[in-house]
Amino acid sequence: MESLDLSLASEVSLSCRVFRCKTLVVLKLSCLSIFGRSSVQLPSLKTLHLVNVVLGQPKYLMKFLYGLPMLEDLKVHCLQYTEDFDDSFFKEEFKSLPKLISADLLSMKECPDFPLEAICNAESLTIRENGLDKVVCVFPNLIHVVITFVSGWNFVFEMLKNCPKLQVFELVLYGYPPGALIYPDVVPPCLTSHLTKCSLEQYIGTEVERQFAKYIMQNSTTLRTMTISSYLRSLQLRYAMVDELTLCPRISPLCELSFKYLSDY
Repeated sequence: MESLDLSLASEVSLSCRVFRCKTLVVLKLSCLSIFGRSSVQLPSLKTLHLVNVVLGQPKYLMKFLYGLPMLEDLKVHCLQYTEDFDDSFFKEEFKSLPKLISADLLSMKECPDFPLEAICNAESLTIRENGLDKVVCVFPNLIHVVITFVSGWNFVFEMLKNCPKLQVFELVLYGYPPGALIYPDVVPPCLTSHLTKCSLEQYIGTEVERQFAKYIMQNSTTLRTMTISSYLRSLQLRYAMVDELTLCPRISPLCELSFKYLSDY
């Protein structure tokens, strides 16, 4: 067996045999429970998708991942836990998945301290609707990141700081708190060496959004494309947005600024 895609009632638990299949390459689990899998041995697995899966404790997830030495594609959506967090979980040094290429985390509010160290080797990362508020590791290979509705601007700047090779940055602005930005003391290295594309989606022109857009354009020396996608319907507000951002100095001579509107989609 090379591929298994299961969607079951949440109270159903899988047989141990599934987690020790040496030929399994793709495993997609949805709406089921995984409890206390102390031994996971899937040496050929390259794709793992966990959607609406229930675990006992966060440490079970890490034990699960450590049994996947060849994993390339990880998707974890709406993960839930039934037990209180074990304090030892936060003191553990987590291993990174050596072959990981892409990771997609959605609605991890039940685990705001998801160990990003485990996915730090990824080249592509999507983080959506998470309670994550800090970045404690460097992503040395990451070239493409998509961030939607995380805990705040501090996380955004920490991601930029810890992704030295980042080339494409997509930020969905819906739900971000207003107020002034606190800029890092040093411009993130990716802005002065690798970043070529930046996209700000659901832009409505709040003060903090304007500050961030200007910061990117004024500090990204390699930027080629800056795209602003907006829901603004008022022509007056659109013109004001275009005028302000167009007049903003761009440190990269190759940077092209483009605008998209809801009616264009």
